Amino acid sequence: YSIKQAEILSALKVSESKYKAVLKQSKDIIFIADLSFNILSISDSVVNSTGYAIAEVKKFRLLDLIIEEDKRQVIEKAILNQKSVYNLQFSLLNKSNEVRTAVITCNFQESYPYAEFVHGVIIDKTEEIKAEQSRLVFEKLDATARFMRTLAHEVRNPLSNIFLALEGMESEADPEDSSPYFPIIKRNSYRIDDIITKVLNSSQIEHKMFSKGNVVEQTKQVLKTIEDKIH
Repeated sequence: YSIKQAEILSALKVSESKYKAVLKQSKDIIFIADLSFNILSISDSVVNSTGYAIAEVKKFRLLDLIIEEDKRQVIEKAILNQKSVYNLQFSLLNKSNEVRTAVITCNFQESYPYAEFVHGVIIDKTEEIKAEQSRLVFEKLDATARFMRTLAHEVRNPLSNIFLALEGMESEADPEDSSPYFPIIKRNSYRIDDIITKVLNSSQIEHKMFSKGNVVEQTKQVLKTIEDKIH
């Protein structure tokens, strides 16, 4: 009988050691609470997600971390009816008043002859959601860049025909009777071509170099660009 008892005690110590190791090393918040969600035991990872020390967390109910009242009611109702909650997403307010996104899974546990309790896990999804949102934004930007490049090429093709047609018209026209509209068409066609080039190069990283310039020359260049509008 003594040998058997010693084996049982040894097995219990091993089990307790494993349980403590899980609580200490888990990145997710593993908890045990009573039916009123007063915390009986909680893993050290609660400090990273909430900013509260374990001693501070045990002073209030676990559900007090949940911002949404309706989510708290869902969890309380499920446990009251001796049911489980699976991957319920909620907003968690940490000690620094920062809102984080997490999911909770918890179960009602009957423990005869001891008091019934709730055990579960809270997983902080904030960084995962941010990474997913960043990935979606990057994919949208990449798709937009591909569309703009395609559009730029499609515009440049008919623009080339305009350049060729304009050169043909200028060569056939009498220099003395040259149309005043030719320079306007040419100048604005070059402007469109310059815009297309900037669109095609928009995905490239540009390194700006600053240098001194002549304000008079810059002003003349601006006036030349809008010469047709001035007239």
